Amino acid sequence: MSDAEIAIKNARIFYHGSLISAEIGIDGEKISCIRKIVKGDEEIDAEGALVTPGFIDVHVHFRDPGDTHKEDWFTGSCAAIAGGVTVVVDQPNTRPPTLDLKSFEMKRREAKRKSIADFGINVGIRGNLRKLEKLRDKAFAFGEVFLGPSTGNLEVSYEELKEALRVLRGKKICVHAEDGEIIRRLSHLKSERPESHSLARPPECELIAVKKVLELSNDVHFSHISTREALKIISNSSATSEVAPHHLLLSVKDYKRLGKLGIVNPPLRDETHVKFLRENLSSVDVLASDHAPHTLEEKEEGASGLPGIETMIPLMMRLVKRGEIPLLTLLRIGCESPAKIFGIEKRGRIEKGFYADIVVFEKKERRIEAKNLHSKCGWTPYEGFPAVHPRVVMRRGEVIFDEGILASKGSGREI
Repeated sequence: MSDAEIAIKNARIFYHGSLISAEIGIDGEKISCIRKIVKGDEEIDAEGALVTPGFIDVHVHFRDPGDTHKEDWFTGSCAAIAGGVTVVVDQPNTRPPTLDLKSFEMKRREAKRKSIADFGINVGIRGNLRKLEKLRDKAFAFGEVFLGPSTGNLEVSYEELKEALRVLRGKKICVHAEDGEIIRRLSHLKSERPESHSLARPPECELIAVKKVLELSNDVHFSHISTREALKIISNSSATSEVAPHHLLLSVKDYKRLGKLGIVNPPLRDETHVKFLRENLSSVDVLASDHAPHTLEEKEEGASGLPGIETMIPLMMRLVKRGEIPLLTLLRIGCESPAKIFGIEKRGRIEKGFYADIVVFEKKERRIEAKNLHSKCGWTPYEGFPAVHPRVVMRRGEVIFDEGILASKGSGREI
């Protein structure tokens, strides 16, 4: 007699503070038991490999609607699932931007039609304060709020942010902390040299923005923090912080290899910041990809943004394997903490009664190759980097990746 509909056999899982050997029983969409031995009607042999919860990425740009030549909800969510990410949250700087009920429903319709990952949709803030009440209970969160120029032309003033914080009291607001005044003042430093992008948006640009926002409120979430000083200040507040993989793995030295492909906002930093962020992940709340694909042609024209949702967790998992970051830290910032901060129920842990969003990893490393990735943009800043990839991915108890995508288009669910 079986114990569950599906059993994941011979797994290594992080459970109640320890890495243990165990088996996972799944009935319907949820985990029904965790025991030493579980018999299932169907069985998946993890072969002694690491098994984790599905990861949650609260910061993606799937470009749909408006720029589907470089990504859409299907290709972006396939990339997510192949990278071990089962929940994604899309940002508002699409075309049209997600600023009102009409644009929100347009994006939601495309997501329901195409996404294979479960999803949330953020609503932007720019000249729409009177419309936000109608979206208060529909939006996953609000932002990212751009305090300086970036992709999508959604820059707002600190005064507008202050008013939005009042209108949306109790809702999570995500802030892209780069000070527009400083960016404009230093615009003369920008040239055809890719390295000039980092000079024109120096660490002070982020630090000043963080300080000004914290003067308005501590109840905010700071997206993709890239500097030592900003992380220190946020860590001493009740605000929450997010880091992106490119600020942990790449530095200004990579402009030599990547050229204009390395342009991103906030920009790549020198190694002192990279080293500090890597060594102080215990002070970080959330890991998120800021997956922002552009075509190679657009990058050569200076577009800011890097693809990264499919490579984020495999690259981080290699750091875990090498002993450079603790597994507990990665699971906290990649699974448990995003669920807790943003109120995503029954996700982020392997626990009885939680959704069976589960990733079985490969045992051996293999190198990242753009030709094997699912994003439409067709390139990666991590070409040739060794990584530990998912072998099997489950979303709500269904195997939707097994060395390839198995899910049907539109099978993702809004959270």
